[in-house]
Amino acid sequence: MKWSKIIILILSLVPIEFIGLFTDYQTGLLIGYIPFIIVAILMSISIFKFGFKNNISIVIGRCIGIFLSWVCVHLFMNIYDSSNYFKPLTTDIFSLFLGAIYFIFIMLIYLVIYGFSHRNK
Repeated sequence: MKWSKIIILILSLVPIEFIGLFTDYQTGLLIGYIPFIIVAILMSISIFKFGFKNNISIVIGRCIGIFLSWVCVHLFMNIYDSSNYFKPLTTDIFSLFLGAIYFIFIMLIYLVIYGFSHRNK
């Protein structure tokens, strides 16, 4: 296994949604979602370079990362106080919603990369 795939697999297990949520709630800035975008770009490049069949472990790891994010929201954030900040959703549902947006974002980046590549002929 190449080092780049190992790094991407480790990044897929990180609860990125929780980092974004927590930073957004504490500071009121959207700067916490920058790692969310960077990791999505890296995963899209990896899926494009190696193919989807070779990266199914990354997709499974990302699902585990979304579950870890949901658990971290329950452990480290006061859901009842912070739910007013993330209206109309509660904080834990918003972390799952960010996970779904994450997969859509990966697909959109993949389509953009495919559109500009030499494979699209």
